[in-house]
Amino acid sequence: MEQDMVAYILADECQFNGEDLRRRRAESVRNVRKTNGCISLEQHVRGAWEEDDE
Repeated sequence: MEQDMVAYILADECQFNGEDLRRRRAESVRNVRKTNGCISLEQHVRGAWEEDDE
């Protein structure tokens, strides 16, 4: 239930266009395949913070 709520909130706030949504989905698929589906939200956030620092 919580994931569904978060998905709707993000979709409403971010209003991604079709191309951006496809790109983000492809990135998510790569991440899941690379980690065998085992990655925590904390790991993902830390990775995003590290990218921002570069």
